[in-house]
Amino acid sequence: MNKECYSLQPPKIEVFPVHGGTDIILRKNIKKTTKEPMEEGGESTTVYECDEVQIRHKGTVTKTEVNNNFEYWWTIGEGGTEEDAADKEAEAAGEPTIIERLEAVESAIIELAEVIVNG
Repeated sequence: MNKECYSLQPPKIEVFPVHGGTDIILRKNIKKTTKEPMEEGGESTTVYECDEVQIRHKGTVTKTEVNNNFEYWWTIGEGGTEEDAADKEAEAAGEPTIIERLEAVESAIIELAEVIVNG
């Protein structure tokens, strides 16, 4: 994640088709602020500061799809894996993570095997 500064208010999401994929730019915490002049006698400037991530996705994705899964894409932009992003979404929704689901399946298989072996 990078801290960025713009003279005009940037959009929260930008999506650009590129050869073989999609470039995605995401911004959070967009805040209007005033920067003091760099030199004496200069004028202060109004700017927009934000947190920003950029992703090159190897596939096609629309702005609507990104907006509907913003936190998922943000996690990917911060360097997370698809599994990390899915786990964050699951935790936020109060659902089990991938590992928790896998552990439940493994436990069920072990219990089933014990029933089969022990009759």
